[in-house]
Amino acid sequence: QGFFSVRTPCPACQTRGEIIKDPCKKCSATGLMHKVDELEIEIPPGIEEGITLRLSGRGNEGPRGAAAGDLQVVIRYEPHTFFTRAEDDVRFELPIAYSQAVLGAEIEVPTLEGKAILTIPHGTQSGKVLRMKGMGFPSLHSRRRGDQLVKAIIEVPRKLGVREEELLLELAQIEEKAVGTRRRGFLDRLKEYLGRR
Repeated sequence: QGFFSVRTPCPACQTRGEIIKDPCKKCSATGLMHKVDELEIEIPPGIEEGITLRLSGRGNEGPRGAAAGDLQVVIRYEPHTFFTRAEDDVRFELPIAYSQAVLGAEIEVPTLEGKAILTIPHGTQSGKVLRMKGMGFPSLHSRRRGDQLVKAIIEVPRKLGVREEELLLELAQIEEKAVGTRRRGFLDRLKEYLGRR
């Protein structure tokens, strides 16, 4: 009923105002092509996982000569064999022998910057966390460094030599004769509990 008009983009030039008679087969006359570049970027020491680094002008170019955008690089960690991170501290689990825990020892341990000597105090309990000052990650926000936190885990051997078994049996006999206060209290409570059943 009556006259009306519809405005649509020109299918030939797509509103560019010009028609390319012999368009480039690689870019289909868009002026843009897909290309993968390898860039070398500087990672600041102590950077945390999830932080985004922005590289200005290294993203995709816009159509019709528009300026290129930015490239955003999101930092992700590969899991390490020994170390885990807790803020600026680095955690590490160290298996030690029963004799080292009882008598104390000096043990060479790995750190982020190589090897270092860790002193195991005598009487160290399994699960005790020993702190190595300044051996962690450098902080992004200050000049300080985190610490390396070493969790001592006492390993119990599954197989013993003859001499080792003899010594441990002798130690067991000594411990039964000289029961400590804490152990004596536990044994008394255990006897009382079993007597009630």
